[in-house]
Amino acid sequence: MTPMLVAASLLAASAAPAPADKPPLKLTVRLDKDAYTPGDPVKLSFDLTNESDSAVYVADGFLAPDYHEVGPSRHLELVTADEDGTRFRFWSGQATEGHTAGVRKVFRVEPKKSYSGEIVLTEGAFATIATDKKHALGKDAKKYTISLKYTAAGDYGVHQPPKEFDPKLLWKGELTSNEATLQFK
Repeated sequence: MTPMLVAASLLAASAAPAPADKPPLKLTVRLDKDAYTPGDPVKLSFDLTNESDSAVYVADGFLAPDYHEVGPSRHLELVTADEDGTRFRFWSGQATEGHTAGVRKVFRVEPKKSYSGEIVLTEGAFATIATDKKHALGKDAKKYTISLKYTAAGDYGVHQPPKEFDPKLLWKGELTSNEATLQFK
């Protein structure tokens, strides 16, 4: 490794908010019901909990905190598979375009508190990853495993940050939530 790469690696490591083996955030998801009938709204709630002893900032898209965009290359991405192991992509019903697609907002999360939200899965679109074929929840399969991935990596601008915002407290990395079982009758 060249001296410049070593220096860059050390700088990146020193900027990390916590050791890689124990990030200060924990991501959890839960469904609003144990089982659904096809056509029912399916609500997935999430909590990004700050498990550290100091405040951190988390990033989300332009429509947050009122609406959480989910999909590939977004801060939130749904990881879904049916009981046969077929994996799916999911895009939320609303998505920003143009200039707002790259806009990030930040939210301060105090120690032991959470940044929370809800995603209505039936207001979005599912497609198989392998074939990009449209998939209807509860009609094309009856049982799924789902988790949520939160990604806040790279350098990006922050839209109208709070005046007390400290970029050094911006959490960066990737987390995957617990798995939940989505069951249809």
